Amino acid sequence: LGFTDLISAQTKTRKPKKPIVKVPAKTIVKKQPVTVPADELAKENISAEVIDLRTIRPMDWQTILESVKKTNRLVIVEEQWPFASVSSEITYRIQKEGFDFLDAPIRRITSVDAPMHYAPNLVALYLPDVPRTVNLVKEVMYLKK
Repeated sequence: LGFTDLISAQTKTRKPKKPIVKVPAKTIVKKQPVTVPADELAKENISAEVIDLRTIRPMDWQTILESVKKTNRLVIVEEQWPFASVSSEITYRIQKEGFDFLDAPIRRITSVDAPMHYAPNLVALYLPDVPRTVNLVKEVMYLKK
């Protein structure tokens, strides 16, 4: 992808050319780097800008909003429950501040809204993963129904 790193006080942005923003609040299953879904998307000629949040308080809203202005889309990936999570706050704030820039609804991938299991196969289903992230990005890009 040819990412270049831009570092602000709270956020590290890995930035290719276009057309989608993915904001992971944490890393994806099994502590894979947040760029793995972007690398998978690059194989299909979909360029993804990845914002790796370093802190949630204070949150670097401007970086997220500027990315949405460039890409017109937002997919948020986090390993928290969907209710009252960081992704719900990001979704609210970007809908409020950047609604006119969005060409698709903001989508979130979170953990399943249930207690976490101990069995490794159930944990894999519980947490966000690369294939689900890639599929959701394609849906937001209107490349898959």
